[in-house]
Amino acid sequence: MHAERVATHRQLLGFGLRDDFNTIVDGFRAVVERYLEVEVTGLGHDGQPIKVDASGWQARILQHKCDHLDGSIYVDTMVPRTFRTVKNLELPLPIGSPKLGVL
Repeated sequence: MHAERVATHRQLLGFGLRDDFNTIVDGFRAVVERYLEVEVTGLGHDGQPIKVDASGWQARILQHKCDHLDGSIYVDTMVPRTFRTVKNLELPLPIGSPKLGVL
């Protein structure tokens, strides 16, 4: 993103849910629910209102960054029963766990 799209005092509005593995803590993974589409509003670097509509990968990244700006990492929002080491990624998720990429 360019500097003119920086959002301070932001608000994130999401649409639809998707589950993805998050990888911020080295050696571990967990499913985190993310919206498929987001609308982020806030103030740009010049203090003027901005709005960013995003979907797919960009929506996922915006949510991830907003989490960090709010002081949250994935262990704060993960689906606990999906927390695993990278050595165990090939094992099936526990019964009742959300399926990756499924609404």
